[in-house]
Amino acid sequence: MRPAFDPESLPVVDTDKRRPALSAPRLQAEFIRHRLRVPPAWRPN
Repeated sequence: MRPAFDPESLPVVDTDKRRPALSAPRLQAEFIRHRLRVPPAWRPN
């Protein structure tokens, strides 16, 4: 199903430049798979 809008035509509101870039090991497939299997503890504010 296609969205009712063109996502590429929407403006970028914020890019969160305050956070540091991810290190190369965190961009590896195995790290991402592990992170999805065992997510960190999280509590809403």
